This record gives sequence, structure tokens and C-alpha cells, in this order.
Amino acid sequence: MVDVLTPDGAYIRVLGDARAPVFVRVAQAKPKVLTVILEGHPGEHPLALALVRRMRGVKPPRYPTLREACVNAIVFQQASLFAASAVMHRLLQALAQPFEREYLTPVGAEFVSVSPDLR
Repeated sequence: MVDVLTPDGAYIRVLGDARAPVFVRVAQAKPKVLTVILEGHPGEHPLALALVRRMRGVKPPRYPTLREACVNAIVFQQASLFAASAVMHRLLQALAQPFEREYLTPVGAEFVSVSPDLR
């Protein structure tokens, strides 16, 4: 739901925050050349492109923030891949903001506001 690999081999992800998310599509048409397409608020494009560069072409599983890396590390550490994926799926549905078909990974404020039913 966060990292999407399309049938044509493109990688799709939403970066940024809920106020101004940027839809990123990365494809490799030939060796050593990546095509990056950014959609969303133009003022957010430089930051999104810097994140893509830092993530080295957005090869899964690379995380744009330390917070997202920690959440994934905690969920996937003591569970099977299938179980951890199910937990992340439920977490995203409960807390994340959808952007088209992809989801923007929740940040700290969303976790603090979770009702006890979801904890």
C-alpha cells in the first residue's frame, strides 16, 4: 500500500506529508538511467527529489525517514512476513491518509491520537 511496483516495472510511492504529498514514479528504461516523475505541489518537488536521491533510486525497502524505518523494523522483527504485512496493512488503513491508491505513511501525531481499540 506504500511501496507499489507496477506490472511495467515502475516504482510508485507517496512522499512528503499530508499537507502537500508528492506522488513519485520511478522507472528504469535503460541501465544506469532512472526516470523520476513527480506530481503534486511544485514547491515540494525539490524535497521529494532529494529524498529519492537519498533513497538511491527508491529501491524497496528504503525508507525516506527514520521514523518510517523504525515502524517497519518493529513490526517486521518478531513476526512472519505475512503477519507483519497484515499488521502494516491494518495500520495504514486505520491511520494513513490515502493518496490515490497509495498511502502516505503515518507520522507521530497519528500514532498519538489512536484510540485504545486500535492499540
